[in-house]
Amino acid sequence: MPEGVPLSELELNRDEKFSTMEEERRKLIAEDREGNAARIAELEVAMNEHSHELAKLKASYSRSFLDPMPEGVPLSELELDKDEKFSTMEEERRKLIAEDREGNAARIAELEVAMNEHSHELAKLKASYSRSFLDPMPEGVPLSELELDKDEKFSTMEEERRKLIAEDREGNATRIGRLERKMGRRVDKLAKLKASYSRSFLDPMPEGVPLSELELDKDEKFSTMEEERRKLIAEDREGNAARIAELEVAMNEHSHELAKLKASYSRSFLDPMPEGVPLSELELDKDEKFSTMEEERRKLIAEDREGNATRIAELEECMSALVRNLVICKSTLGRVIVDERIGLVPLYLLPLGEDSVLSSLTSKLESMRCGGCLPDSVAVRDIQEQIICRVEKLAEVYLEHELDFLETVDGISVSQIALSDDKVFCEMQRSLRQLRKSPVRNAEAIRDIEYAMNNIVRELSSKLLLEDCSYLNQCPHGVPLADLPLDNRLFREIELKRRRLKEDDSLKNATRIRELEMKLNDHAERLAALMLSEERAFLEPCSHGLPLSRLQLGEDSSFLAMERERRKLLREGGKDKNRIRYLEECMREHVSNVALSLISWKDVQFHEANHSVAEMWPRIGELYPEGIRNSVFPEITQPGDTSSAPGELGYLAPFIAALSQHPPLIHRLLETKTHPVNGPYSFIFFDPNSNPVRVDIDDRVPVDAKCEPKFTRVPHRSWYPLLLEKAYAKFVGGYAKLDQCTPHETLHDLTGRPVTHIPFDEKRADGIKIGDFRSVKFWKGIKRDLAAGDVIMAMTNGSVPDGLHSQCSYALLSVIETVHESNDVSDIVIKLHNCYYDSPTYDGPLCNDDDNWTDGLKRLCHYNPEEDALYIPVPVFLRNFSSMQRCHINCGDRLTAPGEWTGVSCGGNPKFTTFRNNPIYLVENKTSRPVTILAELRHQAPVFFDADGVNHYHQSGLALLQQHHVSEIITWLLTSTTHRFLQKGILMDTREICSRMEIPPNTTCYLVPYTLKRGSYGKFNVSLYPASSDITLVPLAALCNSHVVINVDVLLKPGSREGRRVDFSVHEACDVHLLLHQNKITDPASVKRGNLLAEDEVSMSVNDERMSVLATTRDASNAREQSLALELPTAGRYSVFIECRSRLRTGECPCTLSIYSPSRAKTRLAPLPPSGTQSVLPAIAPRQPPRQPALYGRRLDQPPLSAGTVRAAAATLPVGLVPAPPKSGTTPQRR
Repeated sequence: MPEGVPLSELELNRDEKFSTMEEERRKLIAEDREGNAARIAELEVAMNEHSHELAKLKASYSRSFLDPMPEGVPLSELELDKDEKFSTMEEERRKLIAEDREGNAARIAELEVAMNEHSHELAKLKASYSRSFLDPMPEGVPLSELELDKDEKFSTMEEERRKLIAEDREGNATRIGRLERKMGRRVDKLAKLKASYSRSFLDPMPEGVPLSELELDKDEKFSTMEEERRKLIAEDREGNAARIAELEVAMNEHSHELAKLKASYSRSFLDPMPEGVPLSELELDKDEKFSTMEEERRKLIAEDREGNATRIAELEECMSALVRNLVICKSTLGRVIVDERIGLVPLYLLPLGEDSVLSSLTSKLESMRCGGCLPDSVAVRDIQEQIICRVEKLAEVYLEHELDFLETVDGISVSQIALSDDKVFCEMQRSLRQLRKSPVRNAEAIRDIEYAMNNIVRELSSKLLLEDCSYLNQCPHGVPLADLPLDNRLFREIELKRRRLKEDDSLKNATRIRELEMKLNDHAERLAALMLSEERAFLEPCSHGLPLSRLQLGEDSSFLAMERERRKLLREGGKDKNRIRYLEECMREHVSNVALSLISWKDVQFHEANHSVAEMWPRIGELYPEGIRNSVFPEITQPGDTSSAPGELGYLAPFIAALSQHPPLIHRLLETKTHPVNGPYSFIFFDPNSNPVRVDIDDRVPVDAKCEPKFTRVPHRSWYPLLLEKAYAKFVGGYAKLDQCTPHETLHDLTGRPVTHIPFDEKRADGIKIGDFRSVKFWKGIKRDLAAGDVIMAMTNGSVPDGLHSQCSYALLSVIETVHESNDVSDIVIKLHNCYYDSPTYDGPLCNDDDNWTDGLKRLCHYNPEEDALYIPVPVFLRNFSSMQRCHINCGDRLTAPGEWTGVSCGGNPKFTTFRNNPIYLVENKTSRPVTILAELRHQAPVFFDADGVNHYHQSGLALLQQHHVSEIITWLLTSTTHRFLQKGILMDTREICSRMEIPPNTTCYLVPYTLKRGSYGKFNVSLYPASSDITLVPLAALCNSHVVINVDVLLKPGSREGRRVDFSVHEACDVHLLLHQNKITDPASVKRGNLLAEDEVSMSVNDERMSVLATTRDASNAREQSLALELPTAGRYSVFIECRSRLRTGECPCTLSIYSPSRAKTRLAPLPPSGTQSVLPAIAPRQPPRQPALYGRRLDQPPLSAGTVRAAAATLPVGLVPAPPKSGTTPQRR
């Protein structure tokens, strides 16, 4: 009964798939039941699974009458087949249908209704279990009343929770918990909404307190009444109307009682009897201002009492002050003085309650009123006038002493300064009065504002003194007097002396006064000169050979305006550092322009070296005069701004077109933002280490006899392509050197970012693991790279069949999918910028005259016949182009380590055993996922220059290796028995080599820079671009730097069952590295191109004293070198067994065994036991885990790292350093 459905109802004989498997099983049984037992068992399992699938399908059809989501629970989750009651009804229904569907229609309908009802009961039970985490009475409302299944938002979250539980409850525990909290909040919200509807008869703000703050659900009395009311409504609303009304009145009254209690607690900070008046008499709830502040205070307390403590304290102070004002208004004094201030002084600053005269007058007035005196009587009015006069007197006294804290400056009293005319001072005075409402709480703020007001008084005093300085030069050396530090002691003493002489008798003291004025002028001149020397320290003392003193900057209004702005920013604390730096750059540029305008700057040296490459060298302003009105670089650049002169002379044109898609890349190349006056245009390029290099050029450009640009052309008459080309020509050594540049170097020079090479050759592409360039997936990746901001160039073949220019670069603009989700690479079109206007002209598919251009295709490709673009299908593109160069613009920061191929470390390519001698770098991925990085090799200098001055570099590459097994120790000995290649890389003779590499999770890999030939010397830098991943780069120190080596010559006899045994002992536990090298070379010519393979097959194992195998190379191999690296667990004696299993072909097999161990281990060779070497070598057991506990070495971020550190490596399929060696033909005998 699969899925509760009888087999007889499945009609298995009519199912083609089941019949095929059944027929195959029948034949296998007839043929050989025992021999085919495994396959028969597989078929039976498959047939059983298929019958269950058919049963599920059958059951779904037979249950279509059921509600698919009873109570919001999918039917599939109810496990109906396991429910006995449901299964009984379903079986009865099935029999009735089989017997007579029409005759049993009534009973079948009854069963279907009963089955549907039962499914709903099961669903309710299921839902109650699945919602057990919810509060059964949120906000006092039962869950059953909330109708959660009808709430779309809750149902969506519940469905997502159900799926997560079904998928992996433990794995998704965090997300499930988050969902349950969100569902709980949603239930609370619905419950509050439900409760608000059921409590709409209540006053929403009893005693000015919101209902939500009364916590009615926690009040037992209220909850009892509410529960009774709910039951009465559910029972009979109309019949119980009277009792319901009584309960609503009682509940409203109780809410007011709770509100009063709440309000009394919330106002406990107020004086309960301000000025002897009870708070209850002030009717605070009716005061709009008080209610607003109280509401804000309530919200702040509910939100975060501690975090909002400062603002809460301010509100409490303001509320207390408002209460005092209300008391004053309510008192006798308040009835006399209607205004809140007397003159400029607020009443709350006056000591009204402490003045005995005022208290006596108010008491007298109150007694007169109580005695029956009329309010308009003469006696009452007289007392009121006296009260007002007394308050005004107190205000005058306050004003007189309000500013006593101010200090006298330079002999000038405060009364001599017009403080009331200073807006800032008056605003501070108003702020001070506000703060003095609470002098204790605001003590620190009061001290700060008093200090600031004293500073203003000092400034005003200085200005008052300067007003009498008409005798002084107002701008000594171009510096305004106000900017000079004239408040120094010497200047002040002389100035005050002059002031006293004038006040004494100006005529009598005229001579003395003039002498003092001359002294003051000389002092101001010296101060100005000293200040300018300090302020202009950032400028070069000489610009283009001219000292600053010759440039007359003191009379240059533009320079002085920038200098004054910079001075102001510095005096404000230098906060706007960006603006200050910008002003300094502008001032430097202005000084340079002024100097150039005096000497008419020209780049003489470059012009003399390159004048022969062109017929004429006009200034660019003479060639395109309208450009002087535009920016040097327009804000928006486009590929059409540049093209190549005929004959493919414009080498840089396609690169400018590629960069123009990203204007910031173009803009950052130009340091000069405005057109200089007879001065240089400054550009920024990047050296091989990505350091910026400034290049200055003049504005003369090369043209031909027709006065057309010689190399790069500008269809829109833009200046920047011609100036950029000239600057780059100077950067590389002249226009003639442009032909010797490579796309890799040019992209790096223009951007400072790494460039990867993408060859369209299967063998080379496989070496760097770029994927299948003939696949749709590959080109979708290129499309994503372009969208991420990368710059990509494409290089044509030497032979191009479709009318493109051979061996030229084209800028790749976009990748267009003409058919959505197509897996045919022919449906992808590559859009290139065409900067070559002369012949040949592209005549392949989708050329301008191609009939295949449909209106739909033109819209999809944004085709414009006027645009300088080529549209080429990928297959046509691949037959015309040899490679692409991708510049990784947004690759992030890098990790860098230097390196050098020297006499002992220039091991050549992986075909030689000396490959392991190359410098090695450890790359550790500390994350739990694979990480893709960029690895870059940069040569520090070319190997040589040829007769044409072309730089030549070693053919070199980058290889990435990984150890075969988990928990092997790090070793410098890279052989096929210990390591495998993840990526071999490709050999290139360019200045930089860059490759994308994938580092497996939680793994340390070996990065090896190598050269084609052994003995190739040179220095280099290795860099990694890990983006945001946790990757480290550490050089691995050579084994000989930390270990001593013992070499043992061993002679093996091929085909003999006798192996060789070498024993050694160590004085303590340590790491040991064994290298077995086969020395026999019968034909010297066979090792010229690589010596990885030897002539015999050997194997090696390491045993302890009990002859337990600690490590082994497994099967015999004809690899020239084999190695083992392991941790020896204890001091003692260890044995190395070596045997040669191959047949005797070319004589004996001489080998050298090298044992590397730390010097502290005091490793020694040990004599063989008395029995000598075994006549038969023990069988080499399969590799066993180390017998010692796992050791953990130093961290990989502590360079340099020596071999011998244990670490874990991800288990991956082994790929050897050499091809799998051929078997000898005979299986070795093992005992």
